[in-house]
Amino acid sequence: MENFKSGDVDRMLPLYVKTSNKIASDLIGLAIRTIIRLIDSEIAMDPSYEVDSYEFENLALQNVEGQHSILLGLAGEGDNLLEIAESFAKEEFEHMDLFSFDAICEFINCINGLNASSLSYKGVWLDMLPPTYYQSGVAETQDKLLIIPIYIKNKQVKLVIAMNTEVNLKV
Repeated sequence: MENFKSGDVDRMLPLYVKTSNKIASDLIGLAIRTIIRLIDSEIAMDPSYEVDSYEFENLALQNVEGQHSILLGLAGEGDNLLEIAESFAKEEFEHMDLFSFDAICEFINCINGLNASSLSYKGVWLDMLPPTYYQSGVAETQDKLLIIPIYIKNKQVKLVIAMNTEVNLKV
C-alpha cells in the first residue's frame, strides 16, 4: 500500500509490470512518466502480460537497433490512440490517419530518444530507426511481446515492448 500512496511511478510500476529485463523496465518507466507529463496525468493501468502473437487494429512503433534490439509501440482500437496524438500535437484529429499517426510516431520517437540518450551515458550503443505505423495486423515473435494496458483519458491503449527478438508484422 505504501507504494500506491507514494504516488511514485517507479515504486508502483513493479506492481503492474513483470519483467526481469532492466533495460525494458527502465524504458517502460520512462514511457509511463512521459505519458503522465505530456499526455494525461491521471492514467490507470492493468497488469502487463506476455504474448507470442498480438493482433492489433492500430499500431505505431519504432525499432531501435545496436547492442540491443528494442521495439516500442503504442496500440489501440478504434480512435483510442487519438488521445495521444491530440495531446502531443496540440491539435484535433477526426480519425486515425497519416497525420494522427505521425503525431503518435513523434511521441514514441521522443521516448526512444530519451532512452537511447540515457543508455549512451552507460556505454550502450543504439541506433533509432524511423518510426512507422500499421492499421490492422498481427505482430509475431519467437520470444515474447510485453503488453502493458494503459488507460489514457479513460481509453485503453497498449504499450508494446519487444526486447532482443525479431518481430514479424503481418498486415
